[in-house]
Amino acid sequence: MPGQLSTILYISEYTESVSSNFIVGSAVGMTQLEGDEVQMFNITVFYPTDSSVQVYVPKLEPKQILSVNNCKFSKGSDNKIDLIVTSAKVLNMQPSDLPVYPIFIVAVGMATDVPTISKHGVKIDCIVNEYLSKDKNVDIPITIFHPNGSRLKSQTTNVRRGSVLFFSGEMTTVDGQLYLELHNFSFLKGQNNQVSPKVNFMPWLETGSVQVTPTRSSNAQLIHNQQKSPESDTKQKPFQPNKSMKLADIATSILAKNDENEKEISEMDADKEEIDEQSDVEEINKPAEINTNTKKRRSEKQTIQTTRFKRKASKKI
Repeated sequence: MPGQLSTILYISEYTESVSSNFIVGSAVGMTQLEGDEVQMFNITVFYPTDSSVQVYVPKLEPKQILSVNNCKFSKGSDNKIDLIVTSAKVLNMQPSDLPVYPIFIVAVGMATDVPTISKHGVKIDCIVNEYLSKDKNVDIPITIFHPNGSRLKSQTTNVRRGSVLFFSGEMTTVDGQLYLELHNFSFLKGQNNQVSPKVNFMPWLETGSVQVTPTRSSNAQLIHNQQKSPESDTKQKPFQPNKSMKLADIATSILAKNDENEKEISEMDADKEEIDEQSDVEEINKPAEINTNTKKRRSEKQTIQTTRFKRKASKKI
């Protein structure tokens, strides 16, 4: 999930070293942001030793104004950005005319947490994974954000942890952390560093007095500061529809009910067999009881007849 950077910068220093197949150029660059803020870059560029190989980066020199496009980047030390320049153009202007120009980022990243909503806006912590060179695959933490009134809020508040996102916007750094104010957004599937004590010459500041204006990075600064008071933030719970039962769960439930019904039927069959056995025993014993009663009644009848006969005989005598 890569990211690409585009901006206009001033080359203040440049050195070269030679490897087996390339001339490796190392430069220090500066971009002027709103409010006379400056973003420093550690620039690396590769020139093939074979002159027949086409390159898209002009030969760098100090005091050049350079427009760089779609370049790989990562977070460097001392609040700097490490930049591998693969496409650039030298602008025909004097260093004192260096324009105020934002740092544009286009990237694909993964959300590491759900959105946080505060009075300053909505922010989402993301990771951009970038392959810089052989054996150098880096994770770039970056916080994307927008104001509460942004048209993107209906989308960003539905981000979940692990969502894969495409986004673009203007980036700034605050205390070594990268912040990007969103311009476009769609779904696809910090530390405090001390500033280097070295003083860099900035020729565009010699032309006149510095006018203080609101900075573009002020929103990023507010988002950064709100992390110090997390009690004012609200973690957004993304929309989660009621989960339907899985097919396996439905089948398990049906089988369980069938087992219970079969058990009840087995118990009823057992009770019926027991009742039938008792009925059979009663049917077998019933004729014997009838015979016994019949014999008893016959005996009583004979006794009565004998008694009557004797009475009649005694009267005749």
